[in-house]
Amino acid sequence: MIAGAIGTNMVPQEFFGIPERFSVFSAIGFNVILGINLFKGFDFKKNPLPKLKTKESP
Repeated sequence: MIAGAIGTNMVPQEFFGIPERFSVFSAIGFNVILGINLFKGFDFKKNPLPKLKTKESP
């Protein structure tokens, strides 16, 4: 996303869409990877979440 944001200011106006596509496709790629991992699910029996440490009240 950084390359797309910087690139839009570095290229001439005629080529504005090329670096913008890098920015858009990186966000879409992140959503695809996140969606696949969420679709696979998380097995809490194999990987339990760590218990949060809390302050003990006096």
